[in-house]
Amino acid sequence: MFTEQMQQDVIMVLKFPSNSPVTHVAANTQPGLTSPAIITVTANRLFSVNKWHGLTGHQNTGEQQYQLPVEIDPLIASNVGSHRRQISDLLDQSIQISSQCFVITADNRFILLCGFWDKSFRVYSTDTGKLTQIVFGHRDVVTCLARSESYIGGDCYVLTGSRDATLLLWYWNGKHSSIGESPGTEFTTPRAILTGHDCEVTCVSVCAELGLVISGCK
Repeated sequence: MFTEQMQQDVIMVLKFPSNSPVTHVAANTQPGLTSPAIITVTANRLFSVNKWHGLTGHQNTGEQQYQLPVEIDPLIASNVGSHRRQISDLLDQSIQISSQCFVITADNRFILLCGFWDKSFRVYSTDTGKLTQIVFGHRDVVTCLARSESYIGGDCYVLTGSRDATLLLWYWNGKHSSIGESPGTEFTTPRAILTGHDCEVTCVSVCAELGLVISGCK
């Protein structure tokens, strides 16, 4: 799709000023989205919201300047306000950060993160970097997350796996941007508790359309 020069540009535009490796990439770039973006998260939990311009109409025709398909997050590129892109809450020391620790909502507005010492998983705003919800349910550290495809309005299922060898299925309310159907309530309850593993769950996947949950353990 790209000329040689364009390939070089794309490589350069996604080179982040961080010494921490990128561990999670989410590309929610559907045309209907208010803010299509490619979100990346590093191992030290620095994330960037990189604006997606798309692949059409980027040829250099006459005086029209060619535009890159992806625009690096200005807060990361300028290093001004990058505190809004850092999740500083401490994780359990034994957690190895991987792609399975993160979920990005389909509208690119929230990051879900697991691995906390208090056995919770948490929801953060990608706009401000602030914590918006803490969810408890497991009896040990939550080790992995996944979300299903989203419905109209942004509703979806979120699946969590834990060292307690169980899986919990949660409902993400797109309208209220939170886990659970009743926003503002202190306690949220999972839709289902799935058992069968006898040790730490390390990876999960959920497909609402097929009604399937897949998981793997150590």
